Amino acid sequence: MYHPIGGGNLYRVTSAATVWPNPVKGHGAYYISKQGNRYNRTDQLTVYCSEDPVVAITEGAFYQAIKWHHEMANSRINPITYPLRSEHILWVFRIDPLPSVVDLESAAAMAHFSYQPHLLLNPSREYTATQELADDVRAYVPPLGSPDPRPEGVKAPSIRTPRHGSFQPHQLSLFVRDMTAIVPYDQRSTISAKLRIEFEFFAVTPVAGSANYHSTVIDWMRPRFRITKIAAEPSISPIPPFPGRPRGKQIHLNRWYRSILIRY
Repeated sequence: MYHPIGGGNLYRVTSAATVWPNPVKGHGAYYISKQGNRYNRTDQLTVYCSEDPVVAITEGAFYQAIKWHHEMANSRINPITYPLRSEHILWVFRIDPLPSVVDLESAAAMAHFSYQPHLLLNPSREYTATQELADDVRAYVPPLGSPDPRPEGVKAPSIRTPRHGSFQPHQLSLFVRDMTAIVPYDQRSTISAKLRIEFEFFAVTPVAGSANYHSTVIDWMRPRFRITKIAAEPSISPIPPFPGRPRGKQIHLNRWYRSILIRY
């Protein structure tokens, strides 16, 4: 029922103003959404991250697209600045010891917590059922004598990152809370790299290329991104692919990519 997180790096995209160790304190999930997120309510600190850099990048691009949609809805009052390019931080970090997480895609978890597998892949932003499921995992205490620890989070499918054949990309939702004998994430995490990441969404018509005031159709599914070094900050180059990803490729710095696809 538990997922063994690999010993490599974890990845998370945040706003450009975020400072360490806030990325592992769970404040983003706590404050940003009025309805909570997929595996947390508004009053639950949660760290969303991934073992797969592609998932972190895709999820980050999705939420930036949602931000652009919101700004467009209010653009007659507050005009948008073009092109549709934004700057963020890609955090690369490690947690030691690694948190114990329940694998929500496992048959054992589905049987114990009683939910249908397609619940995890609901593409809408209606989170009631998955928030209730996360509450059940938070409250779970292994039976007396069990070698299993209390879970510190869940492994779940990344809804915004498309499947590749039988490969389902996943993300981690790590619960931030006081637990006996558990060291908080901000006290057991170390930075491997702090990198700048930019996203840009392009126009499809009437002219393909950078979006502007006169663009009619925007390609929200396939933005481009570029990762660059931040002066005096730790860096890695290239960013290695997640070992489980089919045909995974390295991501080099200072190069624009248009290789991610967002699922809405």
